[in-house]
Amino acid sequence: GSGTLNLEAERIDFGFGPFTQPAGVASFDRLALGFANVNLKASGQVTANHKGSLSVYQAQGAYETGKGYQVSGGNLNISTPLLTGDAGSAHSYTAGGALKVAAPAGAAPAAPVKNNDALGAQLALNGDSVTVATAVVLPSGKLTISAQHDISLADGARIDMAGRKSTFFDVDKYSWGGDVTLDSRAGDIRTASGAVIDVSAENNRAGSLKAVALDGAAGMVDLQGKLLGGASGSYDAGGTVVPYKKGSVDVRAQTLGAGGTLDSQFASLNTRLTEGGVTGGRSFQLKQGDLTIGKEIKAGEVQVSVDNGRLTVAGVIDASGERVGSIRLAGKHGLTLAGNAVLDAHGTLLRVDSYGKIIDSPNRATVELNAGEGTLDLAGGAQIDLRHGTAAVAGKGKGEHDG
Repeated sequence: GSGTLNLEAERIDFGFGPFTQPAGVASFDRLALGFANVNLKASGQVTANHKGSLSVYQAQGAYETGKGYQVSGGNLNISTPLLTGDAGSAHSYTAGGALKVAAPAGAAPAAPVKNNDALGAQLALNGDSVTVATAVVLPSGKLTISAQHDISLADGARIDMAGRKSTFFDVDKYSWGGDVTLDSRAGDIRTASGAVIDVSAENNRAGSLKAVALDGAAGMVDLQGKLLGGASGSYDAGGTVVPYKKGSVDVRAQTLGAGGTLDSQFASLNTRLTEGGVTGGRSFQLKQGDLTIGKEIKAGEVQVSVDNGRLTVAGVIDASGERVGSIRLAGKHGLTLAGNAVLDAHGTLLRVDSYGKIIDSPNRATVELNAGEGTLDLAGGAQIDLRHGTAAVAGKGKGEHDG
């Protein structure tokens, strides 16, 4: 068909109505077939309160054994200031064509509200291409965006996965930051400079962002938006009080942008990550070009792989902190540590168990260097710091050393 299906309401809720008895196990999968366009317009919010899905296709083809009917086409447009889900819900939206989620014309995305209504909710957006330009709120939840081609987070995108505080009578508990996955199979991934992804947490660990676009004909991951990954507080790790880990990012791409050199794109991205507090972990797999790293990386766990070029370090990679860090570097055509290179993975805390005895594993910093098919060049003056417990003092108490 070539028609259009319009559904308009103040609130669109996929799931059970009020005062009904939900089924505990069943997944409620909904299908809109035969429309070129399906438009969901909600002036308040679009949400889900159970496990289910909505799939939109324009045409149904032949039946294939083991796969079912082949479907294609059909665009899904969700116009709402807020896309979310009830606490613990799991829902997916799928379009055979383009899937677009945006605030209504003339309206702004919903303002941030720090409540627990959507705590732990999971949401998946799937389409030939996917565009987000509104608020998506899934605190401590999971957002997965998958597309055959391009994924775009426009200036209006506000992805709120941050942890929340829950009060139980006179006790406050804090949840962790959620996880975001962006996966483009044959296209690019772009986040505009005005887009915000928040995976931060208070008194708990922060979440993560994973962006994958490896197709040889496209494969650009251009993260111009703001990523917030701070974390506060600490916990007892079986004998030693350590801080919660901050946010992490995993980027797998052919390139990191359309303009400038790979070196400048890499430096700019890492500067933005540091400004947003994403210093728990950074992993990069880059399929094209040579890369020179300056002093822009600061994270407890660092992995950089250049799959078709040479990797050079001409500055400081800072993986130090209260915990010991790890640094793993690989260049298919060679790896060079210049004379001013510093790989700093030292930790200031001396990790002990509940008896006050020093534990080997969490005190072991790690540096791995892989030159692939090329040469490993360690210039004079290059430094690798693998110390642990540098702030520990001599003594016989917990966290102290015997000299």
